[in-house]
Amino acid sequence: MYKNILIPIDESALSMRVIERGVELARAFGARVSFLYLQPDALNFVDGDAGLLHAMAPVLFARKYLWADGYVEAKARGWAQMHGVEADFIGGVNRGKVHEEIVATAAARAADLVVIGSHGRKTRLQKLFDSVTVKLILSSPLPVFVAETGIA
Repeated sequence: MYKNILIPIDESALSMRVIERGVELARAFGARVSFLYLQPDALNFVDGDAGLLHAMAPVLFARKYLWADGYVEAKARGWAQMHGVEADFIGGVNRGKVHEEIVATAAARAADLVVIGSHGRKTRLQKLFDSVTVKLILSSPLPVFVAETGIA
């Protein structure tokens, strides 16, 4: 049914669970996976908490913004390998709208399914207008599977 699954991930605990659920799904379908990690733009210190994080916790800054320790890639590749699923890893800097970059990468990789999680931390109104998952569901020409992670 599905042969090429795209799994967008970040460094969150939710994404670690999405890796597990996506690989389980790929194994069940006999599919291969492509993990997509869009790291935040480290050059933009003005917006958000990047500057504060850099000053207060340089190791965490390096992990989140510089992708320095390779943990996300190691977890993704390791989980796929452990379950006998062929996988590749695409890393890049997020410079646009995340949901649009996911759709473009899915098309470029000939994906036939996208597996993503949902944080579910926001109010319903915020979720409708600000959720990457909702925006992806609404804009993707491909089926989108929202993985149950048990993480809010």
